[in-house]
Amino acid sequence: MQPDQPKIFLVDDDLFCLKLMEQAIRSQGYHDIQTFENGSDCLNSLTEEPDIIFLDQMMGSVSGMDALKAIKRFNPDIFVVFVSGQQQVEVAVESLKFGAFDYIVKNESQRTKVSSVLEKIMRVRQRLNQRKPVHTNRFFSLFQLFFLLLALLLLPGCTQNLFQAAGRRPDAAPLQAPLDYQYRLRPEDKLSLSVWDHEELSVGSVYSAQPSTEPDARFLLVDSNGEVTVPKLGKVALGGLTVPEAEETLKARFGKSVVNPLVTVQVLNKEVTVLGEVNTPGKLVLDKDRTSLVQVLGRAGDFNNYADKRLVKVLRQQGSKVQESVFDLTRMDTYVQSNTLIMPGDVVYVPAKSSKEFERKSGGMLAVASGLSAIIIITRLFLSI
Repeated sequence: MQPDQPKIFLVDDDLFCLKLMEQAIRSQGYHDIQTFENGSDCLNSLTEEPDIIFLDQMMGSVSGMDALKAIKRFNPDIFVVFVSGQQQVEVAVESLKFGAFDYIVKNESQRTKVSSVLEKIMRVRQRLNQRKPVHTNRFFSLFQLFFLLLALLLLPGCTQNLFQAAGRRPDAAPLQAPLDYQYRLRPEDKLSLSVWDHEELSVGSVYSAQPSTEPDARFLLVDSNGEVTVPKLGKVALGGLTVPEAEETLKARFGKSVVNPLVTVQVLNKEVTVLGEVNTPGKLVLDKDRTSLVQVLGRAGDFNNYADKRLVKVLRQQGSKVQESVFDLTRMDTYVQSNTLIMPGDVVYVPAKSSKEFERKSGGMLAVASGLSAIIIITRLFLSI
């Protein structure tokens, strides 16, 4: 039996999964549990003040992500654990971005993960409870609050500089990339084709006055069989080839009707996703095969003031698994290892410093401290009369 029993909500439209989750949690000694088959019923019951909510990603009229946002608007202190039927990097990052405490996948290790998450939540709750102040005198508490706010405002900011000499080493091993890495064409790639002095054979030509980009909708599409429908040539198998190999293949095919054709192929949708504390988050198109982590962050507008540069994550999907590496960009001695090669499809995530909320609210705290100071001074003047 847990000494401090939290109120736990379970939300899942799959009754079988809901029952399994409830059994897993009850086996850990937690008994104050309510189950909901949809997000709407859960949101309507938030006035019952749950401490922990296990929230399924895929539900009916109210999606898991919408429910997460609504829960955090209602009470940001509720611990929300996002649950998904499959491992999706972007969904996991998005849920953490909107305040989820953790993200777990429904599989054979689900019971172990639920137990681990609950243990972490209970440790956090215990530490938060230990920090609650005890007030004995209202007038003394006023002074105590004032000096606490003043001390917090006077604390020096934790300024982090790129590649400084000292810092702590990340736990995860760096991602590996071949020294001779070149991108290979894959299904759903969007290509521009340029044949010098032959506009009738070109699609989104780089030689034209207004070269095409991917949003312009002038491109060739690599189909599921790795084939591309090329003007005058019909279907040409390009899947799995590097860009130079694809250019040579097309040059040989066009050479039957064009004298010494000059062929250029560009991939328009080699994208990487950058999320978190950067000035311009979103998707970036990689315009060359070898693009480093620092170059990607530079194109994302650099870090903002709240970025934790010690814990920059790179997530890479490899089949059904996701490889994660963490890089400390405050250390010069690990620059070579940290400046890893970024590949299309990678997710770069820059977390926020733990002091972010305090820094954001420090302006308001300064106003409160000034007001309290004025009240204390006036109170002391009246008491001295």
